[in-house]
Amino acid sequence: MDMESGPPSPPPPQPIAPPSSTRKSWLTGVNTYVAESRAGKRFKIAERNTSFSTELRAGTATFLTMAYILAVNASILSDSGGTCSVSDCIPLCSDPSVPPSNCTNNPNLRLVQPDVSCKFDPVNPGYAACLERIRRDLIVATVASSLIGCVIMGIFANLPLALAPGMGTNAYFAYTVVGFHGSGNVSYQSALAAVFIEGLIFLFVSAIGSMARFAGFTDDNGNFEGQYFAFMSDASSIVVGSLLGTSPVTVFIESSTGIREGGKTGITALTVAAYFMLAFFFTPLLASIPAWAVGPPLILVGVLMMTSVTEVEWNDMKQAIPAFLTLILMPMTYSIAYGLIGGIGTYIVLHLWDWGEEFLKKSGLIKGSKSDSLVNNGILEGNNHL
Repeated sequence: MDMESGPPSPPPPQPIAPPSSTRKSWLTGVNTYVAESRAGKRFKIAERNTSFSTELRAGTATFLTMAYILAVNASILSDSGGTCSVSDCIPLCSDPSVPPSNCTNNPNLRLVQPDVSCKFDPVNPGYAACLERIRRDLIVATVASSLIGCVIMGIFANLPLALAPGMGTNAYFAYTVVGFHGSGNVSYQSALAAVFIEGLIFLFVSAIGSMARFAGFTDDNGNFEGQYFAFMSDASSIVVGSLLGTSPVTVFIESSTGIREGGKTGITALTVAAYFMLAFFFTPLLASIPAWAVGPPLILVGVLMMTSVTEVEWNDMKQAIPAFLTLILMPMTYSIAYGLIGGIGTYIVLHLWDWGEEFLKKSGLIKGSKSDSLVNNGILEGNNHL
């Protein structure tokens, strides 16, 4: 007897890809498309074993670690007074509690014309207003110079290096060269002219070729791909920065953050440039940051700079003593220049005897010791392997 067949069994449900895998496949497609495009081949994405998303992430990390420069650089440089002068100060009443507009109506009061002291505490209201304008202008100058520097480095050198006005050099420019509120021997304009000339000299030296080491990119001979345009980009950024009114622009050590994130091409630098472009729209917000708020970022910058102390050969007193004097003299003398002079001078004194002895030996005026001759002949070296 035939049995009535039952209804057909439903087809098994199709597996649904999790959102993460869908997103991953979409991202992989974008990375593949960019890597195979003309721009991707121009930046050597596949050749350097990286991806477009990695470069964007590296650029974001680099910018976040160096964004403090937007407010800090303007705050430091404005302490020099910029282009503000005594002419920006306004006459004040002989009685500070009386507004200048009411001072002329009282025969017992008079308007006091400003002099050089108007730039210092208590700062003249006119001079203070000029300083605030200068600080806003310097924020724009910092953004523009950093943006241009990153674009030049990314397009021409194709390296993941971000540029901005350097910390340390801006403090030396403001507090030592120009001086607090222009109390130094060099005017702000003359100091910028010196930076401009420095940039031109650096540009000339870079154009004829130079050598340097950069961690993560150098070969056994100390060269790295794109080094010629890297130096040219750095020098060009110094020239551009001086024309915009800021201290020397240089490669930021925070670029190492992006390199650790996997940045290997100029797309990282261009990503940083894009963030600096966005910062243009936030300059009013950056200008509203009070001067006391830049203290914490400066502490963090100091902590990061102290990491280089570990590279000093502290077991060698001829290296350790100059390094220590450089570190201690800067805060004690309130001068970067005095710290450098003390460190370099001590280094020369401690090495002068060795240099003189080596010169006399090479000149043949004195003969080396017996042990020196043995070393030169390779005898002692051979004995060490026995």
